[in-house]
Amino acid sequence: MDNQLMMFEGSHEVMILLQSDVDFDFKGEFLIRAKDIAHVLEYQGSSATQEVLKFTKEDQVFIVRNSNMVNRHIRLHNTGETFVTNLALNRILGKSEKPKAESFQDWLYEDILPSVQKNGRYEVGSGHNSGRYRSWLKQAEDHIKFAKLLSTTAGVKPGIALAAAISEAEKETGVSLDVYKKLLPAADHETGILTPTLIAEKTGMKSGIAVNKLLEELGLQYIEKTIRKSKSTGKDKEVKTWRLTEEGKKYGEEFPFVRNGHSGYQIKWSEDVLELIQRKSA
Repeated sequence: MDNQLMMFEGSHEVMILLQSDVDFDFKGEFLIRAKDIAHVLEYQGSSATQEVLKFTKEDQVFIVRNSNMVNRHIRLHNTGETFVTNLALNRILGKSEKPKAESFQDWLYEDILPSVQKNGRYEVGSGHNSGRYRSWLKQAEDHIKFAKLLSTTAGVKPGIALAAAISEAEKETGVSLDVYKKLLPAADHETGILTPTLIAEKTGMKSGIAVNKLLEELGLQYIEKTIRKSKSTGKDKEVKTWRLTEEGKKYGEEFPFVRNGHSGYQIKWSEDVLELIQRKSA
C-alpha cells in the first residue's frame, strides 16, 4: 500500500499495513500499529500500548519486523513493532471508554476501510472514466470559485476553503485529487517539518501528547473546539483541534488537510522549537 502512514485529526500518526505489505497471513482487512491506537485514544505512560493490547486476542497481535516487509518502502523500528488486526481494533474500540474511540472508529470505517476495500490502498475515489473526468473540470471550478468567495468575503482561511472545495469535488466525481492536496497553500508563517511525535523522539519525551501539552504551556498553541455531527450516530460531538498562537507562528506552520469530508490544519514545527522544549523540560 502506498499511503501506509496517515494522520488522524491532523496530529496523530497512524500506520496501516495491508496483506500485500507483509509476508505472513492474518485474518482481517488490515493491520494497524498498536502504539498509534494508544496515542489516538490518549492512553499515557510506559504501559499505554499494553492498555490497548489487553482487549485483544493472542492471534490478533503480530510483531512485525523489517524482514517481514514485502513493501520495502516501509521502514519499522529495528526491533520490530506491534500491530493488531482490524478485528482486534473492533474489540478495542468497543471496550474502550476513551472519548476519541467513536471519532476514530468513524474515520477508520467511513473513510479508510471503504477506500482500502475498493482500491487496495487509502485513496479518496478512483473513478477515472472519461465522462467523469471531463465533468470534473466544471464541478471543481464551481467549488473553487465558492471557496475563493468564502475566503475573500467571510474571512475563511484560503487553505481551509480550498481543502473543502477539493473534498467536495472528489465526492462528486470519484476522482482522487491527492496530488493537488499537496499543493494547497500553507499558513503565512515559518515553515515547519516536525510533528509532535517526531519532537518526542528527538527530545526524549514520553509521547506526542506530552509534547502538545508542553507546547500549550509554552503559549505556542491552544485548543480550538468545534461541533460536528457523527455520521454513525447523528449526534453532535465536540471536535478539538490544536491551533497556533501568535507566538507559536514564529516556530510552526499550519498545513491544511481534508479528513472524512472535514477540513482543518495540522501543525508542524521548525527545529527552533526543540531548544524551547529542552529548556522547559530541564
